[in-house]
Amino acid sequence: MEGGAKEQINLSRIKQRKVIKLMKTHGLQYVRDFQLLKSLCYDPCESFTYYPHIKKFKVKDTIDNVWAHYNTISPQEAWNGKMLSFGLLYSRKKNEIIYEGDIYPGIEEGQVILINISLLGGLLNIAVAHHITEVNEAEKTIRICYIEKGASEGSQWIRFLQSDDGFTEIVHETRYRGKSTLRDTQLYPVLHEKAISEFHQNVLRRLNKRSI
Repeated sequence: MEGGAKEQINLSRIKQRKVIKLMKTHGLQYVRDFQLLKSLCYDPCESFTYYPHIKKFKVKDTIDNVWAHYNTISPQEAWNGKMLSFGLLYSRKKNEIIYEGDIYPGIEEGQVILINISLLGGLLNIAVAHHITEVNEAEKTIRICYIEKGASEGSQWIRFLQSDDGFTEIVHETRYRGKSTLRDTQLYPVLHEKAISEFHQNVLRRLNKRSI
């Protein structure tokens, strides 16, 4: 864990070349540089220009337990698998970088997570940045926005709902748009569903639960 406005980002602690390349594209050399990133969130006034994607999970546990687990699991555990790997996290609240192996304080509004996505068995890798723009305890909702200069813009919402049988339903909703109709309609939905499914399976596995 390293912070400070003049602190230089330690690239030796980032194992993914694509994540490093993404940082260079955004001019992220010092910790303070993350404050200049701009989000491209879903704009309801232009709702007709976005594509929808919804994936649901149901968990045999109370909503309070599931919510607390999603809020405290470290990103290196949640974003780690055959397809996903955690690069680093920036905390706007503390103005510091959290690398793999650092202690994670829990989810907070303003955090930016850089993730590597591996495709075609590792032959192709892409890096993405997610900006956590809302952590709503009362509504049990987490909102994530895309960052400028990426292939997509829009928002993701992870909502936690109490089911009639006392269990928890997790609804992962995405509203996105890009520059390619072919990508947005054919490629993105398939890859996005695989990525978020791996993410949720990782989180629930560490809760010792499975989606039903």
